Amino acid sequence: MEGPNGPNWVTLAGEETFGRLTQMLRDYLGRAVRGIGVTDKTGITDKFNWDLEYAVDANAGPGSTSGIIPVADANVPRAPTIFDALEQQLGLRLEPTQVPREYLVIDSIERPGPN
Repeated sequence: MEGPNGPNWVTLAGEETFGRLTQMLRDYLGRAVRGIGVTDKTGITDKFNWDLEYAVDANAGPGSTSGIIPVADANVPRAPTIFDALEQQLGLRLEPTQVPREYLVIDSIERPGPN
């Protein structure tokens, strides 16, 4: 389950793998920073329950594409950034690393001819 909580975004997951969390982070961070990827290198295949609440970047994140944008609410304090929330709430840390990437190279292009 996902949704807004005041100015924040909350993700509740039950019986999910790190693969699901990795995909969520890839989607969120990919919109925030072009070209960024997230790879799970834990090797852990167990399933977990988690509750993650983080402040949403106005230009990225769930609200920017779903049309559900968190709104300011004086009763709900602003949560930490996604990076701090991962460490504080789930005990996980994202580390920058170099990984091989696939590229699509276009050598040439021509207009289609008549049929």
